[in-house]
Amino acid sequence: HILKVGGGSWENDQQNKCKMNRKRTHASMLSTMDGKVVISGGFSEQVGWLADIEMLTEVKTEGCSDNCCTWESIGSFDEYRNSGLYAHCSVQYDENTLVFIGGNTWSQSYGQYDVATTQIL
Repeated sequence: HILKVGGGSWENDQQNKCKMNRKRTHASMLSTMDGKVVISGGFSEQVGWLADIEMLTEVKTEGCSDNCCTWESIGSFDEYRNSGLYAHCSVQYDENTLVFIGGNTWSQSYGQYDVATTQIL
């Protein structure tokens, strides 16, 4: 869905003009101080639990009819590379620091469990 500033109502992005690199649920998203969007972790039906962090770096608004957004990888949760991180919080602490707080992960030994760590990117 898309909400244009001052538009007042959501529009369904029927033409998929702004696609993410992969569909995901249970992710955390934040808006940076300079207006970019960051999405991290979550779950994808195609690949399972996710540990990646991506930033929306460009949205083409004029003359674009398909996949008008550019998402770039900016890192990953190395500790959770094999198990993913989801249901976590994320904030921008200052101009150069993103903080990812808590959440859940999964392991063969313990199943689903809470994460009591803070990660800084």
